[in-house]
Amino acid sequence: MGGIYPWFAEEVQYASTIHEAIMRDWSARKEEREEVFARAVRQLFGFPTSFSNEQIIAAYENAAAYYHDQVYEMTTWFASAFVRLGTESRIANTTNPVDLLINALENGSDGPIDVRRKFEALRKWVHASRLVRQRRQENETAVRAEMGHIMRTVESRLFVPNQSVEPQTWAVMKEEESSGNFVFDRMFEHGSDSVLDHTVLDLTMPMRLVEIGADRLIEVVVFDRVKTDWSTYMKMIEEKFDDPRKLKDRRGFTFLVSAREEKKALERVLLERVLVSEFKVDENYIKKSQRGFYARRFRVRWHDRPVEIHIMLLKDFVNCEQSSHSAHHDRHRLERMLKYIFPLHFPVWVYGVDWDDDVVCSVFERILNDNLRNKVLCRAKALAAMQRR
Repeated sequence: MGGIYPWFAEEVQYASTIHEAIMRDWSARKEEREEVFARAVRQLFGFPTSFSNEQIIAAYENAAAYYHDQVYEMTTWFASAFVRLGTESRIANTTNPVDLLINALENGSDGPIDVRRKFEALRKWVHASRLVRQRRQENETAVRAEMGHIMRTVESRLFVPNQSVEPQTWAVMKEEESSGNFVFDRMFEHGSDSVLDHTVLDLTMPMRLVEIGADRLIEVVVFDRVKTDWSTYMKMIEEKFDDPRKLKDRRGFTFLVSAREEKKALERVLLERVLVSEFKVDENYIKKSQRGFYARRFRVRWHDRPVEIHIMLLKDFVNCEQSSHSAHHDRHRLERMLKYIFPLHFPVWVYGVDWDDDVVCSVFERILNDNLRNKVLCRAKALAAMQRR
C-alpha cells in the first residue's frame, strides 16, 4: 500500500494495532474510545504519562488538519489538471484520529468509492501520526524561536546600527524567444526608463547597511529561511531520515546584494566578524552555484544547531524566486514532487495517475510554466496601473 515507501507498511501495522484495541474495548462513548486510543499511542510511541489523553487527541487532530491543508495546497497549485485528486468530502472534514482509523479499517466494499475513502482516511492518519511524533522531536515553533536568537546576534554584529534604506527597486524582465520564459534583464533606471514600455517587477525591500571597509558601506537584504514542519517532513521522507534534527538546512538565512564584488566582501565580513564565538563554521561545506541555484552557500553550527547561509545577487534571486526562469525554485520543487511526493500521497492504484508517464509530467510542467508566466505578467500590469494614476 505504501508503494516504494517501506515505512508505510509499518505505519499501517501501528494503525491496525490501535484499531484492534479500540474494537476490543469498544464503547459507545467517544471519551472512552479516545482513552483507549491514547493508551495505545503511549505504549507504541513512548508518549509520557504526563501527556494527557486530551493533549494526545488534540495533537493528532491538529496534525490531521495541517496535513489536509498541505494536500489541498498541492492539488490546487501543482496538480490542478487532476480534479480527481481532491479528498473525499467525509474524510476531508474528519480530523479525530479514532474516526479516521474506523473509516480506514472498517469493512467496506471493493468499489472505487469505498477503496478511496478507506485509503484517504488511512493516509491522513499515517501522516498525522508521523507529524505528531516529528513535532515531539523538533517543531517549527521552537526552530523559529531559535532563529530569532540567531538573527539578533547576526544583526548586532553585521549591520550599521539604527540605519536602513528602502530604495525603489524595480527589475526589467525580458521574454526569452526560445522558451517564452520571463527572466531578469536589468535593473530599472528611474527617470530614464518607462514602466509602460517594459515588463517591470517591483522588488522594493528594506535594506540594511554593512560596513565592508573604511568608510565603505553596501546595501544588503536579509531574510530567514526556516523549513516548515511540512517541508521538513517531506525532506525526511525523501532522504530517509527518522529525526528532523538530522537536517542540515532547517535553519538558515539568505543575504541579497547587488554586485558580485559585494557578494565576496559580505562573505569575508561574515566569516571574520560575525560567525565567530558561538558559531562554528563547517570548513568542508562551502559551495558555489549548482543546477541554476546561483548562491554562495556555507554552513555553521550555533550551539550545536546547523544553520545554512546563502549569499545571492539580487538578479539571481529574481530568477530563482520571482520569474518564470528555468532556475525558478518551483521547477525544482515540481521535479521532487513528481518523483517522491505525488506517488506517495496519490498512488496510481487509487487515483489512476501514472506519475512516471512523460505526458503526465509534461502537463504538470506546462501548468507550472503558465502559472509562473501569469504571475509575472499580473505583477507587471499592477505596477503599470499604479504608475498611470
